[in-house]
Amino acid sequence: MRRFKLEKLVRDKLLAVYYDLGEKPKYRILNHDEHITELTRKVAEEANELASLPGKEVAEEVADIEQALTDLKVLSGITKEVSKIKQTKKRKNGGFKKGVYIETLEVKETDPWCDYYKKDPKRFPEI
Repeated sequence: MRRFKLEKLVRDKLLAVYYDLGEKPKYRILNHDEHITELTRKVAEEANELASLPGKEVAEEVADIEQALTDLKVLSGITKEVSKIKQTKKRKNGGFKKGVYIETLEVKETDPWCDYYKKDPKRFPEI
């Protein structure tokens, strides 16, 4: 039998699947803080995979992201808070349905957003 190092959070029922297949997982149950950290990593991992996938596979990754986010909200006790913030942001700034994509933005030096953009020149290079 070959052994692979996974070191990743997996869906709850996968242990039973592995055992049914005669495979030998070495695992542990994460503590609360580790669980939150790994759920956060799972969201990032799935989001990174999302960018390079076609059609049906996109739906699978989105489902994984949604599940990880749902579990993260519950585990962190922020489900209602996130829902409220989401509604407030949508009411104030809208959603992402229209596909608005800003290529450049001229900002007044006195605008607080100017300081925000200047603090992260790798992400927001000044041109």
